[in-house]
Amino acid sequence: MKLDSDIKFEYIQLAQSPILLNRSFTMSVWIKPSYQTLKLSYLFTQVYQSSSFLMRIVDECIDVRMYASQLHSCSPKLKDSIWQYVTFVFDRENRSMSIYINGLQRTSTTIYLPVDDNSQVQRTTIGGYDAFNQYGGLIDQLSISFQVKSPIDILDEATLVVFYNFDSDFLFKDTSVNSNHAQGFNVSHLIDSRHSNEKTLILLNPNLSYFQSVGLVLHSTYNYSYSYSLWMNLTTMSSLIPLIHLVYTKDQSKYSINNCYSMLAVNRTGI
Repeated sequence: MKLDSDIKFEYIQLAQSPILLNRSFTMSVWIKPSYQTLKLSYLFTQVYQSSSFLMRIVDECIDVRMYASQLHSCSPKLKDSIWQYVTFVFDRENRSMSIYINGLQRTSTTIYLPVDDNSQVQRTTIGGYDAFNQYGGLIDQLSISFQVKSPIDILDEATLVVFYNFDSDFLFKDTSVNSNHAQGFNVSHLIDSRHSNEKTLILLNPNLSYFQSVGLVLHSTYNYSYSYSLWMNLTTMSSLIPLIHLVYTKDQSKYSINNCYSMLAVNRTGI
């Protein structure tokens, strides 16, 4: 979703919304803010009769206000025109709140929790609060769950690009949040002994079978770190078997250049 901070009252007001007061929850959102937005803007607000919950950007930092307490995260500062994953976790049982940036916890605190039974919502907005200090830029996949997500879950959400577990009826299904489904040839399911009654992927022919994922655009850049992991059980060993093979295309004005890399391969002596 794209919001323009120069247009007054361009934000989303929810007609019905979950009540965040007096309960544990995790809120996550992808943002790609403009430079102007980084000075001061509202990402999410919920106003009650006697209090409010505010998630804001203040001087390139994430600022959250809740129960008359404030949590501020400036390490690292938010970047202009770059996708970033922001998560706020409130645990009512131990009265703690934490801010995560790109899957890593940046700051946390324990707060005084007042007894407040007046949880009637007056207003819930995304990207603004009034005609001023509106968010400008892109915002995507805002989620609220009434649970305290673990640091591992949050890191997976922020960094997991694709996950193929091969256990669903749709062999090529990506179960990550990106739903980047794959394609393949001469492949099938197999019930294996690694996990009881769970399916795995079998490549039926070492020369003709393949499983292909597309759309991994960040592989063509040089400023992103990444890792692969997979389980394998080799039944045929040749001189060299490419386990992960990367092909990307650079579009030029008159022609395209294909670049090929064997990211992970195995032979008789090892990987």
